[in-house]
Amino acid sequence: MQRTLMTDIVTRRLTTHSPLSQVERQALAAAATHTREFAPGEEIVRQGTRPTECRVLVSGMAAPNKVLPEGNRQIMTFAVPGDFLDLDGVTLGKMDHSVSALSPCTVSVVPQATLRALMREHANLADALWRQTALDAAVSREWVVNVGQRSAPQRIAHLICEVFVRLQEVGLASEAGACRTFDWPVTQADIADATGMSPVHVNRTLQCLRAKQLIAFSQHQMTILDWDALEQLAAFHADYLQPGASGAIGSARQM
Repeated sequence: MQRTLMTDIVTRRLTTHSPLSQVERQALAAAATHTREFAPGEEIVRQGTRPTECRVLVSGMAAPNKVLPEGNRQIMTFAVPGDFLDLDGVTLGKMDHSVSALSPCTVSVVPQATLRALMREHANLADALWRQTALDAAVSREWVVNVGQRSAPQRIAHLICEVFVRLQEVGLASEAGACRTFDWPVTQADIADATGMSPVHVNRTLQCLRAKQLIAFSQHQMTILDWDALEQLAAFHADYLQPGASGAIGSARQM
């Protein structure tokens, strides 16, 4: 059951930009040896380790991050289901960052040796993983721009737009009329660490976005009330998430 869940969610992620045959999907399903559960705040991947396994997020949300010697944390992206959490460890060996669970997370584990063998045997799968790595790098570049150049409302609006589109890709965001709703297990402290803002500034900015009736949120859920206005405020263009493709991202842009 967990293998099927892992294959379904990873296949949805990879096939947004690369075709995979049924044989390749079955090979990917057979690669996962077991799953692990992580509680909020628990480290899934630890900086400085040399993993021999590759971890795939099946459910929940996680945060690749670095912690400075004085304790300050920089979240570098939000990982959503279907994401490989330490794919760079397959080629680089030593992890230069950690990954922490933001919510209860289920993670499938694939031995690196098995993944390397699959990439040698299945060219399409190797190409899909390479493309995913390139797209992950594109997300990282966008986050640098977000922290360095956008205003506080733009930073948070852009972050919300990105998470919605990425969850929509794998069928984990819902639409009801003009509203777009998705799980949001992200605290204001997490947003602060992701955007380079103080928690107080994050709170004020979220209240401003809510007062403008752009978003509504609870402890575990985010609703975009006016996609067009939020997208315009953020100057959000989803091309970096799936260059050259239509489909889910294109439909999000046209909502």
